[in-house]
Amino acid sequence: MTTIEQTPLLPQDLEDGASSAIPEPELARPEGITEVKAPRAPALLSNTPQSQAIRTPSLLFISGQMSRDQRRDGGVIRIMQPVDAIEQCMHDISAILVAGGSSFQQVVKVTVYILADLPSGYRDIFEMVYKAYFESKPARTVVEVSKLEYSSRIALDVIAMV
Repeated sequence: MTTIEQTPLLPQDLEDGASSAIPEPELARPEGITEVKAPRAPALLSNTPQSQAIRTPSLLFISGQMSRDQRRDGGVIRIMQPVDAIEQCMHDISAILVAGGSSFQQVVKVTVYILADLPSGYRDIFEMVYKAYFESKPARTVVEVSKLEYSSRIALDVIAMV
């Protein structure tokens, strides 16, 4: 096993005029990587450092989309019936896919986050709606969670080709 020792940087070790402050990270994205903003999908409700989606030259990575409807509620989360909540997630994903130059047919991976304490009927409804949107049968992972942000019951994140 190799041990790496770190020696603290002392003021006398600095060159004249150098600062001991931690350098600022570079904020520019690498060439070919762009942020996607879809006006027809809800804006992020938190101040976390994230994007609706990130596009690379070949892939689109969509952040988790939850059961929310900002058009009718001004960004306030409302509890929806299961089919409405799932349809809303799909609507938001569709808007971001289009804004990123992709489509449901180009989706290669979906991760589904679903509340663990939902009745089994909810899962049946989810599968029915999911099949209607994802006819191409992308790879999928389902993760049961105890809680989602903003009282959502379901969230999906997606990776698609562009």
